[in-house]
Amino acid sequence: MLTFMDQTLSVISRVSLAVGGLLILALALIGALDTVMSAALNVPLPAANTIAEEVLPGAVFLSMGFVIRSNGNIVVDLFTSRMGPKTKHITSALAALATLLFFCAFSIGAWKLASESLHLREVAVAAVEFPVWPLKLAFAIGASIATVETFALLLRSLSGVAVPGPALLEEDL
Repeated sequence: MLTFMDQTLSVISRVSLAVGGLLILALALIGALDTVMSAALNVPLPAANTIAEEVLPGAVFLSMGFVIRSNGNIVVDLFTSRMGPKTKHITSALAALATLLFFCAFSIGAWKLASESLHLREVAVAAVEFPVWPLKLAFAIGASIATVETFALLLRSLSGVAVPGPALLEEDL
């Protein structure tokens, strides 16, 4: 049962990463179009900055679950490389617990924000109006996936299961 849940979470994190990647690609295309229009025609793309401000949090947090799953976060190995196995195990569990608490609080706030935005059918007030609530919903979903991945990381850490590194997961991509 746990293997099935872990595989399901892996698929969810990968799909979330793909959606986050598409949002980042859209940001890059909008930025490039804005630059070309500004330089060639002296007419910047309306609302390009507003779009970027609204899309970026969702793009980052939709990708966060996979970063946690692949253990791709930043580690100060100056200290961890000098730790013994037991100390490394304890600090990994404590770090996962602290991260879980942070993401739990963060997810609660993200869902409150998304809920209010959805209830209001919020739109950006800029040169071009566009709905903001789907982006806030993506942000909340990404934060929740990161929370669940952190919980799984904590469980793996407490059970002594080795956490895969980025090199292991690159083969799967």
